[in-house]
Amino acid sequence: VGSLLVTWETCGRLSEALEIMRSPGIDVVLLDLNLPNGQGIDTVMRLYAAYPEVPIVVLTGDSAEELKKQCLSTGRADDFIQKLELGTTVKVQDLVWRLRVAAESFDRKKELARQYREFRDQISNEKQACDERLSGVHSPNAL
Repeated sequence: VGSLLVTWETCGRLSEALEIMRSPGIDVVLLDLNLPNGQGIDTVMRLYAAYPEVPIVVLTGDSAEELKKQCLSTGRADDFIQKLELGTTVKVQDLVWRLRVAAESFDRKKELARQYREFRDQISNEKQACDERLSGVHSPNAL
């Protein structure tokens, strides 16, 4: 397994995170849901709205299952980590692994979405060509 270079950018407010995100090279975001100017699911939605091309891993002390469902089911968050899962000692390699898996999963979803659009367009074009051929067969001038 190759080595991985991890660079952390930290901020205490959602507005700071949005500013940092303007810089190129952000591969994944570890987002706390309790920031001074962003709370709960709204924090995820605001970050996703501004940067939908960057995977988001939510980190929170909130243990509500409903919040976890909201974050993941909307497709806006790519992973959800409760601080209790991390325990009292955080192993950096475990956290980096979760971030890496989320980023890889995000990339696979983007590729599948691209393939779906390509397939949908191909089907649409073929349907249009068939409709055009059929309209010529059923036109009054064809007889």
